[in-house]
Amino acid sequence: MAEAAAQKAGRRSVEAETNRTVSSLLSKERLQLLSTLTARIGYTVHSEESEEGLRIQFAIYNCPFKELLQEKEAATCRIHKAFLQGVVDTLFGSSVLTQPATMFDGCKECMYQSFAEN
Repeated sequence: MAEAAAQKAGRRSVEAETNRTVSSLLSKERLQLLSTLTARIGYTVHSEESEEGLRIQFAIYNCPFKELLQEKEAATCRIHKAFLQGVVDTLFGSSVLTQPATMFDGCKECMYQSFAEN
């Protein structure tokens, strides 16, 4: 339930930021919007376009919920992932979002990766 709400919040965040349809945005504009929206919740974004598609990496180095991770890690990470999934899917279409690193496992950051095919 929390994940569905977070994914919906991601979609609504995109819609609230532009007065145009997402499909009319240029790729560069979509990436800028992605960067703006995710920066608001503490993420940095790195993207790389290729002939196969768009690879996006999100990282957060100072999670505001870090102290709670041991107790609420699963819920916190699922909510972050769902929000990012909602934003990415709205801007770039259906994609797969994975979490290769988490502060819960002792990493210096929480990292998510997405790949959207062209």
